[in-house]
Amino acid sequence: KKKPLIRVADKAERTTAAGKTYDSKSEMMRAWQLDLLQRSGHIRNLREQVKYDLTINGQTIGYYTPDFVYEENTPAGWVEVVEEHKGFWTPEARLRVKVFQAIYGVTVRENKAY
Repeated sequence: KKKPLIRVADKAERTTAAGKTYDSKSEMMRAWQLDLLQRSGHIRNLREQVKYDLTINGQTIGYYTPDFVYEENTPAGWVEVVEEHKGFWTPEARLRVKVFQAIYGVTVRENKAY
């Protein structure tokens, strides 16, 4: 009897630090990096797990909750960044991001988990 394949996403363990729970240790480390960038002034207005409605023709079809949203200091000024930190992308997650990008006109920055 063959063992079922275990996806990387299934192996990630929830991690709690500073009173916040993250989907993985890698996501927690990314939050820590972004916090340092905010303290140094490279980014501002760091938010986690911001919920966006996915509404088409007046009907809400679901929600998209990226891992991080912040403003990044660029030569052109402050620019909002929506960031997804994943080690494994499911087809459903890819579709949700594409729908979000189509509705809001915002590119989601993919940060590969290590």
